[in-house]
Amino acid sequence: MGAIFDIVVGESHPAVRNAGRMEIEMSDTSKITLHRDGTITYWSVYKQTWVRECDISDPELAAMNSKNRIRTNFHIFRHRPLAIHKRT
Repeated sequence: MGAIFDIVVGESHPAVRNAGRMEIEMSDTSKITLHRDGTITYWSVYKQTWVRECDISDPELAAMNSKNRIRTNFHIFRHRPLAIHKRT
């Protein structure tokens, strides 16, 4: 799904001839995908690529927005074995 942006260019540009609008395909790197197997697909700001992992480092979590950070932490907590959650 693309976004439509108004652009300012010279009259000869094709986008100006087409009502001054241009559709640009963009990938939303702020989205994460939570998988049933406990892994999470997210955009790594450090590797500049999509990564699928079950444990995410603290710097990567800090780079996420707060909504995704909360969803990620809950997903990781939910999919870990119960023995890890129990305190003796």
